[in-house]
Amino acid sequence: TLRKEAFIGKEITKEQYDQLQALGKTEEEKDADARKDAKEEDTQVAVRERIMKLANANVPRAMVKLLEGSTSDSTQEKLFEGMGRMASEQSVRGVMIQQGVLTACLQLDKGDKPNETEQKILRQARSCIAKLLVTTNPSILTVSQRSGSIGPLLKLVKDNDATDLMHFESLLSLTNLAGYS
Repeated sequence: TLRKEAFIGKEITKEQYDQLQALGKTEEEKDADARKDAKEEDTQVAVRERIMKLANANVPRAMVKLLEGSTSDSTQEKLFEGMGRMASEQSVRGVMIQQGVLTACLQLDKGDKPNETEQKILRQARSCIAKLLVTTNPSILTVSQRSGSIGPLLKLVKDNDATDLMHFESLLSLTNLAGYS
């Protein structure tokens, strides 16, 4: 996931980079890399289990507390990135909402003219909102959470720099909210 994200917006894809690297390697180096990759492969099941353990250990609440005391853009960026990655696991979304992640994402407001870093933070927060609300039953949300989510989701849909997945998740979340009442 990290390697794929590193190539987003670049002129070369992850697969093309790997092919270029493989051209310069000997057969022995290729065999050694294959053995190393086989040992280090992280399964989706293992990732899912770690995310569930983190959520049950109140890590999302701790991340929200860190956000409240943080003024550093880089800290906020990493916290929202972590929240978004945790929200990719469907089974912990309700726990994350209970622990204040949705409210923290909704409270983020950088004004009318955010700089590039602030725009990236906003995009990550809006993406986290979208991930959280794709499968969440809107009836369990407060009125302010339901109505407050619409603006950030619409802004994410209109964001040209957002990925197609972000657009898709925000549209699904808006559909989910619109279907409530």
